[in-house]
Amino acid sequence: MKTSVNTSILAKICIRHYGKRARQAMPKEHQHLPIFQYPTSSDTDQRVYVWGLAEHGALGNQRQLLRQKKPQHYVPYPKRLHFAEQNQVLDATCGYGFSVFSLDTKENYKVFGTGLNTDSQIGYHAPRKGNPLNVILAPAPIELPFNTPSQTRVTGVAAGRAHLMVLTDREGVFTLGNNAYGQCGRRIVEGENYFGNQLVHQIPDVEGAPVKTIVCGQDHSLILSDKGEVFAFGWGADGQTGLGHFGTEWRPSRVVGDVHGENIVKVACAADCVLALSERGEVFGWGNTEYGQLNNEQQVNSALSLPNCRGLGKITDIAAGGTLCMVLNEDGEVFVWGYGILGVGPQVDHLKEPTRVPRTLFGWNEYQPDTRVKSVTCGLSHSAAVTNHGDLFTWGRNRGGCLGLGHTKDQFFPLRVAIGARVKKSFWFYEATTDNPDCTGRMFVNQSSPRVCYMCGWQRVLGQWLSSQRSLFDSSSTLAHIGNTTVMTTPTNVRVVDMRSDTLTKPTQEMRRAMFEAEVGDDVYGEDPTVNALEKKAAAMLNKEGGLFLPSATMSNLVALMSHCKERGCEAIAGDSSHMFLFEQGGAAQLGGVQMCTLPNKSDGTFDLDLMESKVRSGNDSLHEPITSLICVENTHNVCGGKVLPLDWLDELGTRARGLGIPIHMDGARLFNAAVYLKLPAARLVRDCASVSICISKGLGAPVGALLLGNKDFIKRARRVRKVLGGGMRQAGVLAAAGLVALDKMVDRLELDHRRAADIAKAIVALNSAKFTVDLNNHQTNILFININSNITSHNFCRRLATVLDQDPAPVVVKLSPWRKTGVRLVTYHEVSDEDTAAAINKLLLVMRELQ
Repeated sequence: MKTSVNTSILAKICIRHYGKRARQAMPKEHQHLPIFQYPTSSDTDQRVYVWGLAEHGALGNQRQLLRQKKPQHYVPYPKRLHFAEQNQVLDATCGYGFSVFSLDTKENYKVFGTGLNTDSQIGYHAPRKGNPLNVILAPAPIELPFNTPSQTRVTGVAAGRAHLMVLTDREGVFTLGNNAYGQCGRRIVEGENYFGNQLVHQIPDVEGAPVKTIVCGQDHSLILSDKGEVFAFGWGADGQTGLGHFGTEWRPSRVVGDVHGENIVKVACAADCVLALSERGEVFGWGNTEYGQLNNEQQVNSALSLPNCRGLGKITDIAAGGTLCMVLNEDGEVFVWGYGILGVGPQVDHLKEPTRVPRTLFGWNEYQPDTRVKSVTCGLSHSAAVTNHGDLFTWGRNRGGCLGLGHTKDQFFPLRVAIGARVKKSFWFYEATTDNPDCTGRMFVNQSSPRVCYMCGWQRVLGQWLSSQRSLFDSSSTLAHIGNTTVMTTPTNVRVVDMRSDTLTKPTQEMRRAMFEAEVGDDVYGEDPTVNALEKKAAAMLNKEGGLFLPSATMSNLVALMSHCKERGCEAIAGDSSHMFLFEQGGAAQLGGVQMCTLPNKSDGTFDLDLMESKVRSGNDSLHEPITSLICVENTHNVCGGKVLPLDWLDELGTRARGLGIPIHMDGARLFNAAVYLKLPAARLVRDCASVSICISKGLGAPVGALLLGNKDFIKRARRVRKVLGGGMRQAGVLAAAGLVALDKMVDRLELDHRRAADIAKAIVALNSAKFTVDLNNHQTNILFININSNITSHNFCRRLATVLDQDPAPVVVKLSPWRKTGVRLVTYHEVSDEDTAAAINKLLLVMRELQ
């Protein structure tokens, strides 16, 4: 496994650790170590400069990350990469946190990668057997199974979000990395683990034709054959594969549409929008057109000739980013359209038609009348152009110094990058899961006839990125789990039924008007009239003496608990499945110094009252025990499936609590759902409760807020506790106004939510599936749990529901919350209409039948 690329003096760098003790024990082992030999002097006439985000090794300069003082997280100005001074680099590409270089060599190792390697996108690297690396800090060789390595030449490389394509002159295309959507051109294996995967797939040709060019989008791949035909495979939710559908395809398939019969000479894509250029100079596009890139209101799943590019002269170059497009005509004029920083000033961020960027911005003047742009490229929201004089101009968002201008401020006009050499060409790649993408750039300088090959990509890591958990990205539906949070974005042309939670409700128009017109004052002083009106109204509805407006129900529960438990060392009794115990971060102990004593919740949300009495501790008999100061109940009960606590059980609990002299607090986040189900006033359900918390931002639809109700002395204490927890809001009337509308208009309609959830339950029962079941007999309100009785995980089920399927009669995405490995939760609310419910039922049944 030893190879060299230069006859100069060589310095050996071991891939695996080889310490002093190991050398003493096995002094000759180093002769058999897998090594790559880097020359210490160079006979190549090119240099590489890098800049942008550096913290994951994508810049390939290990010394920037291992500095003694402080590592550089980003480099905003061009910096030399020594690797390219020792090797003749032919091509380079950048993906999501990684970079890849192809070399002009007859040795076995012709491709090198650096940066993130969480999906083995830059090969298998293991210092010790069975311990693969997920980050490579300097360019390392990628082993590819060449049949004739001495004769094979790598002619191009292309990187997607987490996959890599390598083009050769004799052996076709090699792909490696993430294949969750078939972007590597091989069959999709459900649940495949890509980290530490040594699999490399070969695509020898496409329908018998040699491959001319390779291009990667986020999670799809494009191949241009030497016959001028375009083939695509991978993720196609926005139509970016151009195959006439919005599904996933792992086989390289010919793009359909207006490109039929055309001789395509170039394909451009950095995200989910694709442009293609014909030999005649005509521009075609397909994929994401959310920002008007393709002059179409809906996503385009087949190649479409772009009439807005006609009349611009013969087009010679194209660039397609995430939100914008750019073309270059034979006169060297640059035209841009789409959304973002387009290079024509800070006042213009959206152009529907191609607009010319003034040539003076690229250095044209009376002293240089021959100056013209010769190539263009762009990323998600930043762009570059290269002139015939070799000047590189960049503009757009400049997160992490991605423009190479020496600073991190956005650039609204093209600005020349200070290199002192001639630029040859440029490439970009972007990561669209984040709102703040950054960039890594690399340049190749030929010193003999000064020229630069500029290559730029940009990336940012959001926690730990798990590409295999992703559903539809960017303008499609994204499913990514960070802790207990599910983050999703949705397309505009697909019906999206989002039933992850009733916290997704948005304020009604009446609420928005009330918020706009709300009379306000300082609520901490008790002088906000709208807040006072809301507190008074809620107290009256629940037959309590007073109320307190708080930002959230979690804070409301904590304020109640700390107000009842007046000193540290108290204890509160609650169910072991209660929200207060499971999902409020242990705030009782963390902030209140209160211990929680839990009792097993029954399936209806209650707990055994005899057991409860046995757990009560007065503190009179022992100095060693905490004092039971509060009993907490939840109605409706979330974890138990939206169950309503039986009224007779509540009455019995009240009787026993009075006998014990212990107050009851009710977590009534969905109290009004319980009242509507029982067809009783909400006040009847909390008759024996000393305090009750209600949430107005769930099914009631207000944007923010909760209310805590109780007697006057309790509310006085609670107001003080709210202050120390940071819950005192000043002119909060703008929020309270929506709460007044919610209590007036949204309570009675909750019955519709219950009915729609029941309709879904009935449809699943009617399917008579052994793998997917619901408890229809015990379903009561707007929460429904679907049990999965098979090896199908809840995450996979949700991911399939969040995918637009070929079998869908109409494009539908259904979003549910994974609940443990064996179940999912759905919650209906006022924005889930009857039409949405019917569409969700169809999609649920379709996926369930598919997974049977």
